Amino acid sequence: MGFNIDVWSDQTDDNHECNHFINRTFYNFVNSGDRVGDQSILIQSGRYYGLDLSPLQNLVYTWDEVTDEYIQENIQNLDTLLELVTRFRNGIAQDRTVCDKISYAWHEDMGILENNENLIQDVSTVTTKQLLDWLQQEPKKAGENSNPWKPYFDEGQILEDLDNLLASLHCYKSRGVTEVYLTAG
Repeated sequence: MGFNIDVWSDQTDDNHECNHFINRTFYNFVNSGDRVGDQSILIQSGRYYGLDLSPLQNLVYTWDEVTDEYIQENIQNLDTLLELVTRFRNGIAQDRTVCDKISYAWHEDMGILENNENLIQDVSTVTTKQLLDWLQQEPKKAGENSNPWKPYFDEGQILEDLDNLLASLHCYKSRGVTEVYLTAG
C-alpha cells in the first residue's frame, strides 16, 4: 500500500510540467519515519549520511479537500529541500551499502494480539483465528527478512526516485519558485 509523492507549488501554474513520476516505494520509504519513528530506514539512513531527512515527511495528503492552512504548515524552502535531496542522493551514489551498516526497524508492533476478546466478539471465531494466525506470522516474517530495504538501495531504485524528485525540484527552480510542498495521493 502507499501513495505516490509529487512536488507542488502555489507560486506557479506549471505544476504538471514539473511533475516527474516518483515510484510508490519512495512513499513507503518516507512514510517509514511516521510508522516506526527514529528507528526507521528514513531516519537511520539519513543519520548514516549525516543528514536530517525528516523534512521529507512533511507531506500534504491529497485524498480529500486540502485547506490552505494545511498546505502552509507543510511548505518548504525549495533551495533547502533541493540541497537536502542532492546531498542524500550523492551519499547513496557513493555508498549504496548503507543498509548493511545501520540497524533499522521496519515492522511496527500493531498491539492487536494482546487484547483479542473484543475482536472475537466482533467477528466469527473462524475469521478471528485466521486473522490471529496471520498476525502471529508477520513478526516471524520480519525476523526472516531483517533487511528489506537493501535491494531498494543496492539496485539503485532509490537513486532513480531521488533523481525524479530532483528533476521536479530543478524544474520549479528554473521557473523562479522559492517554496514547494510534497504531496502524497
